[in-house]
Amino acid sequence: METFKEQNKQINRLANQNEEKIKKCIKAYKATLNCLRHCLTSGENHRNQEHITLLKECSEVTHLASSFLIDGSEFKNQICSLCAEICIECAESCESIDAHDPIMKSCAISCRECAESCLSLTH
Repeated sequence: METFKEQNKQINRLANQNEEKIKKCIKAYKATLNCLRHCLTSGENHRNQEHITLLKECSEVTHLASSFLIDGSEFKNQICSLCAEICIECAESCESIDAHDPIMKSCAISCRECAESCLSLTH
């Protein structure tokens, strides 16, 4: 049976291997939450229910993916695959609503970077 110290070393080793992916997931998580707040206080187009739901789902899956990567979960590939799919949809949604809005643009960029990073793990 592994001691807590050994488990902690293993988690740290796995987290270091996936550090860049974790950073991209966390960046996308923060960007989607920021965009969600922005959209809820902006014009009618930004408050489209489908878009709001997608932003919420994207923030949740990016947070989950970062946790699975940190833990070195055996399910990280499946979660990252789903994360990439949702991030791509979210980026496209942000761009279709207002590609020139700096907050929407930042969210789209962060989501695309996260998707690319997650896909590199699953391929």
